[in-house]
Amino acid sequence: MKQKERGGLKMKLKLEGIIPAVVTPMKSDFSVDFVQLKDYINWIKSFDGLGGVAVNMDTGEGMHLSRNEKMKILELWVESVSGKFPVLCGLTTRYTKEAIEEAKLFQKIGADAIVIFPIPAYAGQPLPAEIPYRYHKAINDAVDIPLVLFQLQPALSGVFYDEKTLIKLAKIKNVVAIKEASADAFKFVQTLNILRNLDKRISILTGNDDFILESLILGADGALIGFGTLA
Repeated sequence: MKQKERGGLKMKLKLEGIIPAVVTPMKSDFSVDFVQLKDYINWIKSFDGLGGVAVNMDTGEGMHLSRNEKMKILELWVESVSGKFPVLCGLTTRYTKEAIEEAKLFQKIGADAIVIFPIPAYAGQPLPAEIPYRYHKAINDAVDIPLVLFQLQPALSGVFYDEKTLIKLAKIKNVVAIKEASADAFKFVQTLNILRNLDKRISILTGNDDFILESLILGADGALIGFGTLA
């Protein structure tokens, strides 16, 4: 349930349950098929009990969309959903300035939260905690909207955050959740234990399509997955 505080733009958002990373229908010329998208949105809306939807993620071609397409897609989802459930938006940018610009637009359009994808600057190990921290902190300071961390396996251009980095990121003011998609059960449990020991409550959303049930049994609050958009 989302709550807006009248004194400002702050939101308190508890993310849980099944949150599909929704698809983006495309035409043969690789442009977005907005007619099909409207039908698809209505189909998704017909399901009761969703914890939200996440647009412009990998499943939704987020990496391959223009800024204008991303904004139009988000706007259509926000207008169509009309508060029935939260609309999260993937931030698939390459550097800080671009991220801040798009994050501000996401908030202006009405996204309920932003999922922050790893960026190329994370490549290489060891990764100093200050690099992802400064990136997330800059986004946090530019908007007043809940943020979702994204731990993604390196094989998919992601990064595993060590304990120091994870704690530092989780303590950023607007961070409310993490999508954990390491595809590694040990890493998942390790991440869960680190975050559960913090004073701050962080929702843990599995992105591990190959062990969804196991993730929930182990303590995940929900699942933010592409698989959920079809099943």
